[in-house]
Amino acid sequence: MQPEFESRLSAKVKALVRNTQQLIDAEITVVVDPKRASSSPDEPGRMGCDMDPYGARILVGDVAYFPDASVFHELQHIRRILVEGIPRLVVCEDFEPWSPQFETAMVHLDNNLEHLVIVPAELQAYPDRRTYWRDRIERMITRLTESKTPEYERHRFAMLALLLVDQMLPDEKLRSAVVSVLRKFAIEERSQRYCAEAVAALTSKEKLVRVTFSHFALPTSAGCFEYLDSRNGSARTVPLDTTETRPP
Repeated sequence: MQPEFESRLSAKVKALVRNTQQLIDAEITVVVDPKRASSSPDEPGRMGCDMDPYGARILVGDVAYFPDASVFHELQHIRRILVEGIPRLVVCEDFEPWSPQFETAMVHLDNNLEHLVIVPAELQAYPDRRTYWRDRIERMITRLTESKTPEYERHRFAMLALLLVDQMLPDEKLRSAVVSVLRKFAIEERSQRYCAEAVAALTSKEKLVRVTFSHFALPTSAGCFEYLDSRNGSARTVPLDTTETRPP
């Protein structure tokens, strides 16, 4: 990581950066992406990360916004994919009908599924981030009823919202708000079944994704697992509709 960014981190996160770089055999670079700039005073430069078979980058919208907790969060994403070998959910190259909107939806779904593991670890390390994540989920719940997206998409994200609340940020007020939306959509029982199966599958990303596709009525032919190996500079994709999972 560039010294001008690493020097701003706490000793704990700095050590995590160096350990991660050693394990993935590549430098983690920080890239300023103006498209990530935000007008929100709470998050002036929305952070993200990008990975490929050759390494990882942390993306920032504002060079001045580089808080420890956000960097810790992005490092967890990087470590799961490039260190632990957890696959990313991607749209299969030969899937028809492909669309940019569908691909974006898959990216968001994968990110949220990853948050089921990452956010609890983040909150354990940074308890004061509960307010940030509570606000994020509240906004998500509000969009469920205000959005002009198709009904089936709102149903899927309402089901996902309940899982996120229960696993990431147990909060009775948030849960009541989600349940109210689920009842309005008449999918409360369906959502409960999804959550129960998803929780049972949390230790396996492959099982979790397949459970999610089943309950969300998504075509398995659309999804592939992408395994990245930065130490060997390789990438490998496996369709969801095969029995194959982790590479040997």
